[in-house]
Amino acid sequence: MKINVSALKKEIGSHQPFHFDCNTEQLFPGGEMAWVSGQVSVEGTIVNNGRLLEVAGTAAVTARMECGRCLETFYARLELPFHELYQEQIGLSDQFAEEDLAVFRGDEVDITELVRETLILGEPLNRVCDSACKGLCPQCGVNRNFNACSCQTASVDPRLAALKKLLEN
Repeated sequence: MKINVSALKKEIGSHQPFHFDCNTEQLFPGGEMAWVSGQVSVEGTIVNNGRLLEVAGTAAVTARMECGRCLETFYARLELPFHELYQEQIGLSDQFAEEDLAVFRGDEVDITELVRETLILGEPLNRVCDSACKGLCPQCGVNRNFNACSCQTASVDPRLAALKKLLEN
């Protein structure tokens, strides 16, 4: 995902939109991001701020996940924002580049690693198919979204049984 910035570098304040569509196998050749399925759509804008090029946009992807409550597979569309500052590297070394800036050479800015990092960090931690998901019964294992069970769910922690007796009186 390389963006040609030759015209952009000539005028401070100029901006250029970009759009890429790529397959997940191109970004993750080993298949390590199994939750990302299908195409990744990347769009955004690159702006010449004088000394730096500012890249901002979103990576949209369809995620194939397993619900943390009911263990059912579901698909969700995620739009993950990204933002990065790029500094042109002049010469052979990076010694003058600031640590929090990405560097580029010549007339192309490669945002492949930025998009890859955005997808890795954007993986949802709490995967729930629906906010009203009832989950699995902790005793019999039935999916309570589809079937009702007759299990006793109001169990008391044995360590708090004495406290319960005090509150009942």
